[in-house]
Amino acid sequence: MPMKKLFFLSFSFILLLAACKAKQETVKYAGASKITADIEEYSLTDSIILPYKKKLENEMNTVLVYAEGEFTKAIPEGSLGNLVADIALHTAQQITEVDFCILNNGGLRTILPKGNITNGKIFELMPFENELVVVSLSAEKTSELFEYIASKGGQPVAGTSLTIKKDKTAKNILINNEPINAAKKYNIVTTDYLANGGDQMSFFKNPLSIQYLNIKLRDAIVHFLIEKKNKKQTIIPYTDKRVANE
Repeated sequence: MPMKKLFFLSFSFILLLAACKAKQETVKYAGASKITADIEEYSLTDSIILPYKKKLENEMNTVLVYAEGEFTKAIPEGSLGNLVADIALHTAQQITEVDFCILNNGGLRTILPKGNITNGKIFELMPFENELVVVSLSAEKTSELFEYIASKGGQPVAGTSLTIKKDKTAKNILINNEPINAAKKYNIVTTDYLANGGDQMSFFKNPLSIQYLNIKLRDAIVHFLIEKKNKKQTIIPYTDKRVANE
């Protein structure tokens, strides 16, 4: 059963359990026979839920890959943001033409610890149903994007680099190792939440075009890590000064 279905099944069954328990509490003074009947009903419900609960636990505890070190958030650049942005860019480039990626640190909800990385840990990292989209922007709007990154002190990016000056403005902006071309449009992979202006990313409003890839960022991460494990590879935290302070 797909992980998403298991997740919603488990949630529904938890609500059902709570309802059964509440029913037992309301009749506990109605007589011993009634209490016994409710206990039996609760036990029956529990026996139905248990196989699904165990399957969900097995799914969540499945090891995707081994991490050689801890992946953490940081500004101007962090190993966790680098990993997720690189995965998003790699995934999108298998589907369409993409120049670079921008995400947000606020969307990364936990670290990835050293050791075995499980499905459950990726759900903790990325609990949202955010999907990958590719937004096309003019060079002018793209420049606004980099000024936004600088004003925030840094955000997760891939396929690009910049330096943040002391006044929180951007310089040394490179996209695929080239300066911004005023005559060019740029295709940027991000999440649907950010493309809709989330986290004050107003530069994404009124884009030249937008392409929905129909892939959740969380699923892209899981798939990438499984591929690593299948190749008997591990993941290693890294920073490379893609976003640096002056």
